[in-house]
Amino acid sequence: MSNNKHYFPNLNSLRFIAALFVIIHHVEQFKEFLGYQNYSQLPFIKLIGKFGVILFFVLSGYLITYLLLMEQNKNGNISLKQFYIRRILRIWPLYFIIIILAFFITPEINFLKIDGLTEHIHENFLIKIFLYVFFLPNLALALFPIIPFISQLWSVGYEEQFYIIWPILIKKIKNKQLIFLTVILFFIILKILTYFVFKDFLIQMNYFKNVDFFFKMPSINCMAIGAWFAYLLHRKSYLLNFIFDKRTQFLNYLLLSFFVIFGINIPFFNSEFYSLSIAIMLINLSANTNTILNLENRAFNFLGKISYGLYMFHPLMIVIVLKSFNHLNIKNIFLENITSLLLTIIISFFSYNFVEKRFILMKEKFKKN
Repeated sequence: MSNNKHYFPNLNSLRFIAALFVIIHHVEQFKEFLGYQNYSQLPFIKLIGKFGVILFFVLSGYLITYLLLMEQNKNGNISLKQFYIRRILRIWPLYFIIIILAFFITPEINFLKIDGLTEHIHENFLIKIFLYVFFLPNLALALFPIIPFISQLWSVGYEEQFYIIWPILIKKIKNKQLIFLTVILFFIILKILTYFVFKDFLIQMNYFKNVDFFFKMPSINCMAIGAWFAYLLHRKSYLLNFIFDKRTQFLNYLLLSFFVIFGINIPFFNSEFYSLSIAIMLINLSANTNTILNLENRAFNFLGKISYGLYMFHPLMIVIVLKSFNHLNIKNIFLENITSLLLTIIISFFSYNFVEKRFILMKEKFKKN
């Protein structure tokens, strides 16, 4: 187990891999939106977008929970004020930049318009603005048609909602394991009840434009699964002996690779299945000195640091690349993906160094020693 409890190796590499999977998925999805030939229906392509988001969620729940448990263990308390300030400084600046771009700038640029989507932006405009500004983009995406360049914010909304309540639960409730397992069970039961009891009613009432999104996308229980593994690590649970075993690692990587490559979905419990497998991978990569896999390298570490920008800017860069390539009559899936990735890396680099870093440095002042 790592001696440095505040630094986890491989996490930046995993952040980049998660962002990369989402980008590859969205290249094909945007080609479909634009009416271009695409591979969006291939099982692998359909899966990796969700897989990337689940990886982000599990990683977020794991890291945030471990740091909260460390703070409480060291100081006897958790400073909610400092926690919320740190989250605001890290998430909000870029989040609101993307909102401004998507609502007020890109719709006015003809080159960036997407037929069938852009013209609907101003429908229910004030409600949409309200939902996005108050961190309910997941609800906005379920209720209304997709807004170009901003639909990726649904996952940020789930994370912010998680962050609101999670440190309070960690601080106030003594039986930590009960928190994690109760939240996981609650969301599983909620999903079952909603699907079997309310789904047909909601469809008939036409409340949700994107019903599949509402019922099938990853949610807070993915973060709770990551959080439970953080608890196991913090408590040095006996389960770590099994989880850290090389045979367990090998079998988990083998199964995870097989399921991802072939785009296999587990009926109803897809998010939970992948969250559990990712959590096993994550805890081994970050805290097991006998890990059979090591993703630490300078390139991935750098790309992981700017992964928030990669996630936030990639839809805009993808559309710029696809429309430019279409104008030049270039049809090459490799060039589409690599050029989209490179442009996203460039803008994310500038975003990190000239926008995000200023707030990250401010965030350091609100860390407990």
